[in-house]
Amino acid sequence: ELHRERQTALEAGVEQMIGRAMRPDVAYWHRRVTSAADPNVLLGTTIIFPNTVASGHAAGVDVRLELPRRRGWSGYLSYTNSRVEQVGPITGGLFLESEIVEIGPGTRFTPDHDQRNVGAMGMTYEHEGGRFWAALSARYESGTPLEVDDDDEQELCQRPGAELVDFERGRVKPRRVIDLVAAHRLLRLSRGELSVRVSLLNLTGGQWAYNFGNPFSGTHFGPGRTIHVGARIALR
Repeated sequence: ELHRERQTALEAGVEQMIGRAMRPDVAYWHRRVTSAADPNVLLGTTIIFPNTVASGHAAGVDVRLELPRRRGWSGYLSYTNSRVEQVGPITGGLFLESEIVEIGPGTRFTPDHDQRNVGAMGMTYEHEGGRFWAALSARYESGTPLEVDDDDEQELCQRPGAELVDFERGRVKPRRVIDLVAAHRLLRLSRGELSVRVSLLNLTGGQWAYNFGNPFSGTHFGPGRTIHVGARIALR
């Protein structure tokens, strides 16, 4: 029987404006959960089966520095250090991996969404009249865990994309992604406006993986260099 998820959360932080130049923000958060919902994926497909994990907890520190808009420019820097841990047993699901059987009552393990270090930065420029704006952002993530035992590691080494995994560390390799987005208003009338938007995602074209051979979520690779072009019509 699957029980409903229950979660308690605590967060404490401080924020202070320093002149007109910057606004630092530091926060500590802690969450506890029982019967954590975590549907498992069947053989890397889109078919999922509901399951719950008996309990778990997560804690971390968020640090963010905001640079308020000045002459059209604004920006931010952020860093998060966190840790996630769950405790068995696992109820429900349809797991074909043998290591799931080993997660019994009281067994502690690191789930697939544990990301120890995350850093991000962004810079935005907006024309005074709002006709044009552009944003550059970058993100670093230290990598999610593999959640496999030594017997399965050799088999994973033979899979496509294994070069994106640090098997010695037991996690996928860190990823760094840079995105650039720009928009321009082409036409403005009393009853609406027309604008075009261009997004260049993963500018460097680097290869990376969200996770790899994980018994809960399977394997997911990040997209390569991507270009999006769109038009927007806003009516009043």
